[in-house]
Amino acid sequence: MSITIPLYSLLFLYFIFLLIFAFFSVVNVYHIASSGTLTSASFAITFLVGALAIFTFYFTFALLVDVRWTQPLILFDTSWFSNILPV
Repeated sequence: MSITIPLYSLLFLYFIFLLIFAFFSVVNVYHIASSGTLTSASFAITFLVGALAIFTFYFTFALLVDVRWTQPLILFDTSWFSNILPV
């Protein structure tokens, strides 16, 4: 007996993370603009975080292009314990 899920379910979790990250990034930029705290330091840090995020997303995409997303991900399999507990 084995418990498996498709690998693309992890991709959906990653997309949810990206949506949450994008939401907070927009809220951050809106807050900086609306409160009038647009200084060179806040601009530099926001630009650095944005550039690093784009860099990370690009290389994540480059690494995930060749993944077979229909491959099942085995969460549990009873054969793992066959050597420890013979049936």
